This record gives sequence, structure tokens and C-alpha cells, in this order.
Amino acid sequence: MLSTHQKWTRLQPIRTAAEVEVTFAVFTREPFQYQRVADEARKLRRLGMTIRAIGEALGVDTKQVRKALALG
Repeated sequence: MLSTHQKWTRLQPIRTAAEVEVTFAVFTREPFQYQRVADEARKLRRLGMTIRAIGEALGVDTKQVRKALALG
């Protein structure tokens, strides 16, 4: 325990952000199916199409269409 007369001392010098070397790997992956059809699904929905009709037009399940519409 430190007394009132002692001060904290650093064991290592302070390093600035410029001195810290950072390396990391970047992984890319294909977007999920609902992400690929999201823009087109939103366009078709604005035209008044049902979720089932959008799914048939885009060749995806209605679950994927719902997720795509919720994304935007």
C-alpha cells in the first residue's frame, strides 16, 4: 500500500497509437441469400406484390423475403 508521500511510477513507458503495431486477418464471405435479394424485394413490395409473389419471382422462400424486407 502506498503512503501519502509515495507516487505511482510506470514500469513501462507510455506508447502512443502510432507506436503500436496491429495486424489482423480480413475474412470475406458471400452475403446471405436474403441480403442478396433485399433491394429487389423492397422494390417489388412497393409495387404492391405479396410476400409469396415476391418469393416466387425471386426464386426464394417467403421466410427469406420477410428477412429481406425487415433488413431495410
